[in-house]
Amino acid sequence: AQANAVLSDSEVAAVKLGMLGSTAMVDTVVELLQAHPHLPVVCDPVLRAGGGGSLGKDEVGYAMRERLLPLSLIATPNLPEARILAELPEGTADECAAKLLPFIKHLLITGGHGD
Repeated sequence: AQANAVLSDSEVAAVKLGMLGSTAMVDTVVELLQAHPHLPVVCDPVLRAGGGGSLGKDEVGYAMRERLLPLSLIATPNLPEARILAELPEGTADECAAKLLPFIKHLLITGGHGD
């Protein structure tokens, strides 16, 4: 309700997504974005803590890949997050990109956690 109020009452130029803690939250965001398809979306799929520890279950990452990335203009995962999204635990940035690019228009895999 709050997000719809902001989008209705304010001039929003873009949306940036971060950590989504559950698949239900992913579904809620998908519904919101589908109601506002004109908004460019930056998806920064926060799936690991600063030190590399897990912030949730990998199925949240899979839901983001399948349902949010196609609605986004760009995704900016770090390499550990790209590995989760791509389901390639030891994948290189190039291998992860090859698996993720069918889902997203633009992809920037950043370094992180010593990678």
